[in-house]
Amino acid sequence: MPRRIAFALALLSALTGCVSSPRGPLVEYRDGLTPITRPVKHDGSYALRSADPCAQPLAELKVAKGARIGFSRDEHGFVSAIAPAYTLPLSSGACYWWEAVPGPVVPWQERVRAWVRADIEETTDCTRSTIKALPMVICVCCLVAIALALAIAYGIGQGNSNRGGLTSWR
Repeated sequence: MPRRIAFALALLSALTGCVSSPRGPLVEYRDGLTPITRPVKHDGSYALRSADPCAQPLAELKVAKGARIGFSRDEHGFVSAIAPAYTLPLSSGACYWWEAVPGPVVPWQERVRAWVRADIEETTDCTRSTIKALPMVICVCCLVAIALALAIAYGIGQGNSNRGGLTSWR
């Protein structure tokens, strides 16, 4: 019985997935710190924010998984916020950070439907390629069967000619 409960919980966990956004800043910059960049772990929207809690984000960008966002210092010592195809020079003396913007949570039923649709499309593609190859497979099998039948007929004919007219096996 405990195995069934553990299996049910594991299945439920797999179906629901992890849908929460990471909490807190992904990359932060303050005066005196070395500017860094970090790779994004998930596709999504990321916002550049400043220390003013009432301020709107300075930027909000769609970023692909693996792309790097963060901060860099140029040759003159000025710091800029950077993301793919985006650079924003920052004023000194403030605190800035990049954070994930929570997106809409897709219900588990929709995720399962999407998985099933993808599986059906893959099966359909495999079936189509199999059907395209089927006439060739049938032709090859027929040629092999004909060659085998001819080889057997030839073997039987050679076997009868080697007996030299013997009519009994004694």
